[in-house]
Amino acid sequence: MKIQLKLGAAVAAFVLVVTPALAIAAHPNNGKHGSQSHSQANAKAFGKLCSKESKKHVAGGTATPFSQCTAAMKKAASGKANSPGQACKGMSKKHVAGMKGTPFSQCVVAAAHLLGDKGGSGTGTSTSTPASTTTG
Repeated sequence: MKIQLKLGAAVAAFVLVVTPALAIAAHPNNGKHGSQSHSQANAKAFGKLCSKESKKHVAGGTATPFSQCTAAMKKAASGKANSPGQACKGMSKKHVAGMKGTPFSQCVVAAAHLLGDKGGSGTGTSTSTPASTTTG
């Protein structure tokens, strides 16, 4: 009877030690490191899309056009914005010296590229053909 008791205790201890290790091995991305590296990869991609934006603070603004653009890319990628214009709607429409276009227009272009890459609507233009075409 002592052997059965010792064997049962050994099996129970083994199960208590091995089960959590198997659970962790089955789901390696449960920790913060997996989701953190994924969000860092997105941040780098958004930064590349917004690279044309100025990183200088604008008088009266709370954030740089670059940081506003990256926030807009996050909205567009997550689906919180339905179109590039909607994602970038809070950005300035005033021209900045030495920059082609406005911060808003640059952001819309970047968001259109992002949505186009994800199978979104891209620029939002319609490519439909006329309903009726008659030939002579």
